[in-house]
Amino acid sequence: MANTESHIGHWIAGDGLQSGAPQSYSDFKSSFTQFDADVYDIAEELAELLVRKHNDYGPGNINGSPYGAIPGLITRMWDKMARIKNLTENDKQASNEPLEDSFMDLANYAIIGLMVTRGKWPK
Repeated sequence: MANTESHIGHWIAGDGLQSGAPQSYSDFKSSFTQFDADVYDIAEELAELLVRKHNDYGPGNINGSPYGAIPGLITRMWDKMARIKNLTENDKQASNEPLEDSFMDLANYAIIGLMVTRGKWPK
């Protein structure tokens, strides 16, 4: 992960660490259950994919949506949901990209939505 220390940020309170908080990322990670580790692994995979795609597309594909960033994201997310629904309800095999890719794209569109609403998406 790019900045692993940020993952222990939720333990920081006021001027110092909360009682019982891990002192390092490795301490934090050593307390992971298998579920925790799987969540962080998938989150890292999503982050790497989002950064790669952002480097290809730039911010304009989101900012330049005809009716604004959020309506554009809703459209993209709806398209992914329709694809997932079609493939799963009709027991179809994906012919262009794995079903997992649609879930990953959907998750990353949600992350972009959070970035837009928090004012963190580049202009």
